[in-house]
Amino acid sequence: MGRGFIWLLHYIGVSGIAIGLSSASLLISMRYMPIHVRKVASINLDFSTHKKHFFVVLLPSIIAALIIVEFYDSIWEGIIASVILLAFYSVASWKQLGLEDRRGIIKHLFNIDKA
Repeated sequence: MGRGFIWLLHYIGVSGIAIGLSSASLLISMRYMPIHVRKVASINLDFSTHKKHFFVVLLPSIIAALIIVEFYDSIWEGIIASVILLAFYSVASWKQLGLEDRRGIIKHLFNIDKA
């Protein structure tokens, strides 16, 4: 796994680190954790939302980030393309959330406790 991180860092830069860490995190949350929880607690968890997010949002974003790094030579074109990609990722991730989760996030963000 360490060689993969070094390869991604060498050829892609900081984006390679993000891609490598997200792929490792994804592997753990989609594959290892359900098996571990099922063995330890005899609970069957549903990780279908993680899988859907990966294939609909994360994987296309990773591919787009690789394309941006590889084909945009101008720094400004790369920045603009990255901002567009960030907007796509943010909106698509938000749309993947359920209504109750969205309300919880908004409530948490704008809840100002007065001590």
